[in-house]
Order: sequence, then C-alpha cells, then structure tokens
Amino acid sequence: MSDWSQEPRADSYDAVVIGSGFGGVSAAALLARAGLSVLLCERAENVGGYGHTIERGGYIFDPAVRVTHAAGPGGLYPAVLEHIGTSDRCRLVPVPRIYDVGLPDGRLLRVPAGFQELIDAYSGMFPESAEGFESFFRMCLLMHEQGHAMPMMLGLHNLDEAAATYPEYFAHQRRTLDEVAREHIPDDQARSAACALWPYQGAVPSQVGFIAVAQVLMNAVEGSYYSMGGFQTLIDAVIAGLEAYGGDVVTRNGAKRILVVDGKATGVVLESGHEVRAPLVVSNADARQTFLELVGADLLPANFLRRLERMTPSHSAFVAFVGTDLDLGALDIAHEVFIPTEWDHEVDAANIAEGRPAGTWIGVTTLVDPSLAPEGEHAITVSAIAAYDIDRPWEAHRQTYCELLLERAERVIPDLRNNIKFLETATPETLERFTGNTGGAIYGWEQSPLQSGTRRLPHVTPIEGLLLSGHWTLPGSGSTRSFASGVHTAGIALRMLGAGPPLPPAAASAANLPALD
Repeated sequence: MSDWSQEPRADSYDAVVIGSGFGGVSAAALLARAGLSVLLCERAENVGGYGHTIERGGYIFDPAVRVTHAAGPGGLYPAVLEHIGTSDRCRLVPVPRIYDVGLPDGRLLRVPAGFQELIDAYSGMFPESAEGFESFFRMCLLMHEQGHAMPMMLGLHNLDEAAATYPEYFAHQRRTLDEVAREHIPDDQARSAACALWPYQGAVPSQVGFIAVAQVLMNAVEGSYYSMGGFQTLIDAVIAGLEAYGGDVVTRNGAKRILVVDGKATGVVLESGHEVRAPLVVSNADARQTFLELVGADLLPANFLRRLERMTPSHSAFVAFVGTDLDLGALDIAHEVFIPTEWDHEVDAANIAEGRPAGTWIGVTTLVDPSLAPEGEHAITVSAIAAYDIDRPWEAHRQTYCELLLERAERVIPDLRNNIKFLETATPETLERFTGNTGGAIYGWEQSPLQSGTRRLPHVTPIEGLLLSGHWTLPGSGSTRSFASGVHTAGIALRMLGAGPPLPPAAASAANLPALD
C-alpha cells in the first residue's frame, strides 16, 4: 500500500505539480524550498514514475532507470539534494564502465568512463577506425558543450545570437545519428558499434537525432552513477526535501482537469473531485493528455494545437525481470550491456513494428548493489524497444516475445534460460497503465531531429500559469535531463513570481546548468 495520503490537506496552494517523475519531484521540491506552498499529486499508488523501484520474489528491480549522470561532486543531483537538505537520504555511486556492447560476432566491447577512455576502447576493438572514432566522439563532445552553453529558452530575442555563437550545434540540429556517424566512420561494423547505444533514445540511427544521442553519451562519459537501493531512494530523498519545506504529496489521486479562467490556470480538479486552487500548475504528465484532456483543445491556440497533433510519442518497451543464481560477476560485464540484433541497426525498425525484440539491452544492478537480490543471486532487467501497436494483443504475444528476448540476452549471459529463479514481464500495455503515458512511451516525444533539443515543447505553455516539466519538454528524455527540466521549470516559475533562482548561483554554475535565456 502507498505511504502517502489520498487527499490534500488544503484547498489552495501556491503551486500544484502533476506527476511525480524526475521532472515533477525536482520542480516541486525546489518550489517548496523557495517558500511556496506546493501540492504534488500522483495518479499511481506510488511515487517516482519511471524512477519507481519494484520488489518481486525477493528481488528489487529498477524497471526503467538503471543509471544516471551529473551525480558526482558538484553535479546537479548533489546540488539539489544539498539545497533541500536531504543529501544524506540516498547514496549515488559511480559505476566503472558506462556500458558494454555484446557485438553480433560474439566479442564484448567494454566502455569505461572518461572521454579518452571511450575513444581508446573503441579504437582498441576496431583499430582501422581509430581516426574516425576520434573525430566522431569529438563532434559528440562539441554538441554537449554547446548545448550546455546555450540558453534553455530560445526565441526571437536571442536566436540569431545563439546560431552565430554555436554554429556547429545549429548545423547538426536536423541530422540523424546515422548521417553523422557515416561521415566519420566509414567501416560498417565500427560504425555499428559506435551507434549501439541508440536504445537509450528509442529510435534506430536513421531516425534518432544525432544531438540527442551525443548529449546522453557525453553525460555518461563524464560519469555514470547508480542510486544504491534502487532509484526509488533518489526519488524518496527529493520528496523528503519537498515535505521538509512544507510540501504535500497525494497518491492514487491524479489531476482530472486543469482549471482555466480567461486563459489562466487557476488550479486543478483531482480524480476524487477535490478542487484545489493554485495560480501555478506544473505538469510532469503526458503532454498530449495535459493539453487535450486536462485543459481541453477548445482552450488552446490553433497553431499550438496543430503542432501538438503533429508530434509523435516515442516507442515503448518490453521488459523482462529475471532472478538468477548464475555467477554474473565472473563474466566481467558492465551493469548495462547493449546487445545489437545485427550489425545493421536499421533492421530493428521492422522488428519493432512487427513485435520482435529490437534495441535490446540488459541491466544487472546487483553488480553494483548486491543487496537487491538474495545472497549469491542477481536481479536482471532485459529490455527492448517495442511498439505499442503490433496488430495483435500483447498479452497473447508476451510469452513468445519473452523467449526470443531471453535468447538474445544469452549472447552475453550464456545459459540464462536454464538458470532462472524468477521471471515476470511488462509489455507496452503494462507501461501505459503504470505511467499513464500514451502508448507506454518511455522517452516522451520520439527523439527525432525535429522533436529533440530546442525543438521539444517549451516549458512555458499558451495557458498562463501552466508550465511543463519532464521528458515531454526541454531539454529531453532520460533521468538526468528530466530532473534538470524540473530545475528549469522551477526557475521559470520563480522568475515569474519575482523570486530568486531555484539553486544558489555557485551550485548552478558548478552543475553546468544552462541559463534560462
């Protein structure tokens, strides 16, 4: 059962935050820290969204988030946790390798943290492409550096200046990962290995935006971290800060409607019928549902509505939760391993559409935190990018898909299927029920060039007093960027109110947090 109340203590607050994912909790906690009265409402029984940790059969699993970034000294997570006074509530530890790649020929590419280490790992496996790796990863680094240096909110007042200052970033905005990788790495197998992390952004290399992947990779290169005990401990630490500064949390009672009067948000009606007044509403929920169901299409400008209807949600995922007594430590694998279907990643576009495993990766969090499984055992999540609609019921296809997925995992973990002590699966339909995201989308909007980076929906909406946070808005998908999104949303809200920034300037600078504008 949930530890949270189902009804709020008051009928009015300074701010209501809808949804308790990474972008929701960071925004809510920082608004409360700034002195606002805040209500965080969540439709599910527990808080955390994709950061929620589940316990099954004596094993603890992170269904979606198994690594994050910007968590070292001076990073964004420590800055927020220290500011809200709960840095002692969770422990973020570095992982030695950012990922491995189980190549189609059976070799295992081990990728340690560190920029030069990244180049050396790839060059050691494919020495004939060393020069190409060097130039490709340096271009990734440049996208990362320019993206962080650029203001978060671009408009007519600063767009020309930004384009002149960061020409490489703007030149790559419409380019896919495949396009850029081909320019730098002609060899098919070497290029395939460099693009193997595409599942982190949910679309094959010819469809996913280069900048989106480059920024995630460079965040990882700076350091990848795991939250001991599961990522629920990180979510709980942020919510503890929210509550310490007077914020309220309700679960099993999400927003049913956003109240709008004369174009201004005035509060929400919860699913229970409880009306809560607030001049500021932050939605960390599905953007389409926020505007089309909670607000209503009739209250939106026509041009915004057309843009919303053109945008495409990301794919979902199929996840197998596996308990095993195999000695995985002896395999010397990273706690996250990508397992490409073939050297040509493009075959996975058809595999996704037709309900076959694609974009497979495994997470073995017990290699970092053995307490997540019974002694001598391991908790494994085997994930694959999956379409919500495969022209047949997922329930009927679940067992067949799972068998194929576990067979794929055996490229890295031999004989896994004969050593399973626990098995449970989640389909895209499961993820839709769990998160409320349309089609079980795991990355918000699809990370295509036209929907990533500065082309995502802005934090500020056409409804005055309604702001967005999380992976449906800037800067993009993934735990780190969703968390950062909440920090930016809090900053925008506080500036609207004439208050100070959400973090002390020194902490924001140390965390390399982009300026708002």
